[in-house]
This record gives sequence, C-alpha cells and structure tokens, in this order.
Amino acid sequence: MSPPETTLRVRRPSGHYQDALASYRLELDGQTLARIRPGQDLTFAIPPGTHSLRARINWTGSRTLAFDAAAGSTVTVRVQPVDVMFGLWRMFTTTEWVMIELMEPGHESQDHV
Repeated sequence: MSPPETTLRVRRPSGHYQDALASYRLELDGQTLARIRPGQDLTFAIPPGTHSLRARINWTGSRTLAFDAAAGSTVTVRVQPVDVMFGLWRMFTTTEWVMIELMEPGHESQDHV
C-alpha cells in the first residue's frame, strides 16, 4: 500500500498592481506544474517527501523554496509580487521579482484571494 499523497496548495492573492495581468509559471522539482494568475488558489496532489517550488515570470521569478511534505498533510504556499517600492530596484539587482513563502498551518486565510 502506498502512503497517502500530500496536498500542495498555492495561493496568489489579488490586489497587487504589479504583475496584475501576468501569470506566474510554477515549477515543482524543476518541472512546470501550472500557471497561476492573481486571485487564484490552486491545489495539487504530490507525493510525500522533500520538494522544491519556484514561481517564474519572464526572465526572473522567486527564489527556490524547499519544503518537506508529510504523507497526508497539506502544504500551503503563497506567491505574490515583491513590494512595488522595491520592484524596479530588484529587477536590476536580483532574480527575486516574486515573493514565495511557506504559510504556517492556521494562517492560510490571511490573504484576500
């Protein structure tokens, strides 16, 4: 009997002017998983274990987020543009145009999706 799958939930809150018309390409373990638009909340069944997730847009994107997914659990991640105040500065100084963060259990409802 195989262990139960893990649920990966990726949220992209709406309400950000920056990247409002763009979708982010989600890459799980180096492979394209899906595209996510502002206001979307996507759910995927993934195998338990250690994984990496990155959000890409054009030539840039987020840092790579490594996480452990326990069998039968739900892992929630939020992706959104970096603060617009630092957006242009970041475009020329880093590859992190998109913020990606692992959300703590119980804090998943803090976004306006």
